[in-house]
Amino acid sequence: MIFRETALSGVFVIEPEAQEDHRGFFARTWCQREFEAHGLDPRLVQCSVSFNRRRGTLRGMHYQTPPHAEAKLIRCTRGAIWDVALDLRPESPTFRQHIGQELTADNRTALYIPEGFAHGFQTLVDDTEVLYQMSEFYAPEAARGIRFDDPAFAIRWPLPEPIMLHALIADLYPICRSITGDGMRETLRRLEAYIPLTLHEVASGTKVLDWTVPREWNIRDAYVKNSRGERVVDFQRSNLHVLNYSIPVRRTASLAELREHCYTLPDHPDWIPYRTSYYQESWGFCLTHRQLQALPEDEYEVVIDSTLVPGHLTYGELVLPGETADEILVSCHSCHPSLCNDNLSGVAVATFLARQVQSRRRRYTYRFLFIPGTIGSITWLAQHDAAVGRIKHGLVLASVGDAGSLHYKRSRRGNAEIDRAVAHVLHHQARPFAIADFTPYGYDERQYCSPGYDLAVGCLSRTPYARYPEYHTSADDLDLVRPASLADSHATCLAVFDVLEGNETCINTNPRGEPQLGRRGLYEAIGGRADERLNETALLWVLNLSDGRHSLLDVAEQSGMPFAAIRRAATLLQDRGLLISQPEEKSQ
Repeated sequence: MIFRETALSGVFVIEPEAQEDHRGFFARTWCQREFEAHGLDPRLVQCSVSFNRRRGTLRGMHYQTPPHAEAKLIRCTRGAIWDVALDLRPESPTFRQHIGQELTADNRTALYIPEGFAHGFQTLVDDTEVLYQMSEFYAPEAARGIRFDDPAFAIRWPLPEPIMLHALIADLYPICRSITGDGMRETLRRLEAYIPLTLHEVASGTKVLDWTVPREWNIRDAYVKNSRGERVVDFQRSNLHVLNYSIPVRRTASLAELREHCYTLPDHPDWIPYRTSYYQESWGFCLTHRQLQALPEDEYEVVIDSTLVPGHLTYGELVLPGETADEILVSCHSCHPSLCNDNLSGVAVATFLARQVQSRRRRYTYRFLFIPGTIGSITWLAQHDAAVGRIKHGLVLASVGDAGSLHYKRSRRGNAEIDRAVAHVLHHQARPFAIADFTPYGYDERQYCSPGYDLAVGCLSRTPYARYPEYHTSADDLDLVRPASLADSHATCLAVFDVLEGNETCINTNPRGEPQLGRRGLYEAIGGRADERLNETALLWVLNLSDGRHSLLDVAEQSGMPFAAIRRAATLLQDRGLLISQPEEKSQ
């Protein structure tokens, strides 16, 4: 074997020395004597395999604390990964530094990571398998983790954000979520690896507006067995197989009795429907129509191992303070089980928006809500009267990952600043889009826009609510959501935030006639480097409409120019003393 020590003391890249002939080759991949000769820990007490279906999947950063600290030998046995070792040894001269190494099934290279390091990897292709060899047994009480994107370590991962958005969805996809219960909690805990969420628990029975927080539902298993003991419907194969919120059941049933509790989609005979019974006690199974049609006359064992007892409704919240108390609300429902577009796409985009906004200078305060649909927004509104009054703009994100064009549903107000900002961004993206008026049907914008609140909250989707055939079926899977669509939705939201952040009303300090721009060096800026060029027309539009009555968004709309060009022109004019900001009215 060939041992190459990296820039981090104790971390080695290990390559096999292949002995080749016409049949192929033979190579050693581990040798106690050779490891000892290079000062490496030769103990080997445990091996594990990690299989990853999707390119871009990210695992890490993980380590164990003493006395269970471990050395790891990592190799990729199928596919390819970017493997990362992070030095956490306080006494080390490379403390908090990291190295990355590409490990593939073809190069057969391994990375040796000693004790005192955190480890993680990102898959570079689909269907990647990673082999771990470890010097210490797994000890859950000693297991620790570090966020893969922690700014204290600034680890650079090779695949861009679109892949990581999809990877987050893939990580959350298997969890059985509902409007209450441990599935929701587990989802929010996983999001805590990305953003510093606060989890809130609201007790069952709590009155929230005209509603009551329901009892908490959890499920361990569910199945239908035939007389031979075979599971013909199995929750372990798909969590959509159970009517969500089913009460506990353990009984036998004839085929006719079973059919009364089965839900299928005859028009899509190979899809499993998603059905719920949140507010009426019932039980049932969802299965493909072909499955149901194939069931013979028999006595079936029916088991739903669930609980429905007093507990809590859980939601996640992140508030990022800005220069003002006025807020931008971003809300997404997070309560569906294995559904990718209607549920997890909004969760993923909101999570990555929060990460990005967290590192930006903010005029507004941002509030991100990860809530169960309907009852979650109602609960939050009922318990946050003071905060409701500070919400100036808002977006509900849902179904933002499919291949359809972007679609925006206006707030109930119809012409609120958020409505205009989204419309402006979509018009200037030079791609197909659609804008619809508000309707009291859809996602949680219904609650935020109810007449007693009438908040300026719109809904951003791709294919709108319930208008794609895969909606609320097993076909809303990882193949339906596309990395490029997720990234486009993410970028569109950031562009909308830029408009809201940059919009203000200004006053021309020299309103009689046009000021002499050349004397102030503005023509030089117009003709300067490409990244500093300003459109002379933008300067003139800003000067003409900055009368204390028109905002910069008004200027952009009337001129037909992108808001970014108007904002740059206004900043330059402010720097030259030709423009001042009109003081904003303070929020009550």
